[in-house]
Formats: sequence, structure tokens, C-alpha cells
Amino acid sequence: MTSSVVELRPLSCALGAEVIGVSLTEPPDDALYQTLRGAWLQYQILLFREQHITVEQQIAFSRSFGPLFVPKFGNNIHPDHPEILVFSNIQVDGEFIGQSPARTGEGWHSDYFYMREPANGSMLRAEQAPPTGGETWFANMYMAYDKLSAATKQQIDGLQT
Repeated sequence: MTSSVVELRPLSCALGAEVIGVSLTEPPDDALYQTLRGAWLQYQILLFREQHITVEQQIAFSRSFGPLFVPKFGNNIHPDHPEILVFSNIQVDGEFIGQSPARTGEGWHSDYFYMREPANGSMLRAEQAPPTGGETWFANMYMAYDKLSAATKQQIDGLQT
């Protein structure tokens, strides 16, 4: 994919930017990769609206940023693409087609923080969203740390999970 004009529109003063002018139908070329990686490091969350891509295209785009984690077990692993976890409130024959809404978004978390090499990031995809609700919330932990007092920073620096 060749990069054209990429516009970054900040979503808030804390984190996030909407990426305009990029199609995710193909993995990015080197120039676009560098632009997106720099934006990701700056804003931590990148929002790509109205992307009509296949699951295979999402996987290929995601792989351009590094190897994908493949979970070993779970009731929400995509049947054809083990790199993808399914979260849904849609039921078929009385069973949720992925992780049930009762367990989705139970609280604040960081994906795979407990692993020796935690996840570098996550790519979310909404195939069907309700007209209201269904938000995913994020927190800027860099900003939260920066706002701590010097005494608290000294107390927690070096701690590990």
C-alpha cells in the first residue's frame, strides 16, 4: 500500500487520534508504517473509521506491526483464525458466538500484562455496534504516572507484578 496524505485528528488531550486517509485493505508500505508507528507511539490509540476489510486483511495489517499472539485456549477464539478473539452479544441456539457480554469489559485491564512479554498492542474490530452504548474505554497510564507525586513515584518505581 502506498501512503498518501495521512491526517491525524487527536481525539482528546489524554490519548487517541483518528487516522484519516488510510485504507487497511493491505499492509502498509515502509513510509506509511513509519507514520502509523510514530502516531501510535505518540497517541497510544489509533482510530480507523469506516474500514470495510476482511478478517484476513485485518490479520495481514496487524502482522505488519509484529508477530500476533495466538491464545492456547478459550471459548472466544475465532474458529478459522486463532489470532482473533471474538467478543459478542449475539447468540446462536442460545449460546454466545464469542465471549459473553457478562464477562466482556468487567473492569479496567491491560491485555496480557501478566505474560513474560506482554502484548505490544491490540487491534479491535467492530462488525456490528449498537446505536448507543457499547463503548470501549481507555486510560493513558503514562499520563497517570506523570501526575503522581514524586514521593509516590519513588515508592512504586521498580515494582513488578
